[in-house]
Amino acid sequence: MAVKPILFATDLTARCDRPMDRALMLAQESNVPLIILHVANPKNIENPILVPRNISQQLHDDVPDSNVEITPIVSVGEIAKEIINTAQDHKCQFVVMGVAHFDGIEEVITGTPVDKVVCDGTVPALIVKQRPKMPYRRLVVATDFSRCSHDAMIHANALFPSLPIHLVHVYHVAYEGILRSSANSKYLDQEARDLMSRFVAESDIAKGPLSNLTTSIIVGELEDVFQTPGTVGKNDLVVVGTHGHSGFIRSSMGFNTRRLMKSATQDILISRGLNPI
Repeated sequence: MAVKPILFATDLTARCDRPMDRALMLAQESNVPLIILHVANPKNIENPILVPRNISQQLHDDVPDSNVEITPIVSVGEIAKEIINTAQDHKCQFVVMGVAHFDGIEEVITGTPVDKVVCDGTVPALIVKQRPKMPYRRLVVATDFSRCSHDAMIHANALFPSLPIHLVHVYHVAYEGILRSSANSKYLDQEARDLMSRFVAESDIAKGPLSNLTTSIIVGELEDVFQTPGTVGKNDLVVVGTHGHSGFIRSSMGFNTRRLMKSATQDILISRGLNPI
């Protein structure tokens, strides 16, 4: 099987330091090449400070010493499109990026490059938020029992086969003030447990050798649950599909996916589960 590299996309600012360190750590752990991509703005390309060969040298200089095979790439164009094309052309496992930020009113309306890579790309996007002090401890998969969340779990397991999986389903009780009786609570809890059992039983994971699969069903708000200490550890990797039963915001990013991208303090892997490893 051909070795598939990891792609790290950087804008050369300090906010990419954590993603770079994590990308380098992951490449070392799995002994794969690391491609470092910077997409230059066409409007600035005539500036002698931003000549591609100088950027390429900076990419080399910014990487800490390691035994990882580094390939710097500088392209010019629309950021998200160049990231997606590079990932596809080099058959990358996933794209490592930093936290999204808005550079102008246009991005507030149309979405950041990170949003667009998640929506339009075919390889998973790993959004790094934590300072990488150690390898990931486990995969915490947010599931709404949709096919998309199932495929994201399968793909994440293929990317990180040694990590245990913890499935988390969070549901909010509508009209909670009215449905506060213990009978209603027990009914909703049992329904969620039945759905979880069926989801695991029908999953490809259940047919494989993985035995360290655990589950949690939690009542509450998605953002609160994933920010509660103990539910997700600092060294856990949150996994979510691009969409599910909750509907769509843009072409293919669901409401809960966007909520987790914004609220989770842990690193988050977003996958359509389209590409077999």
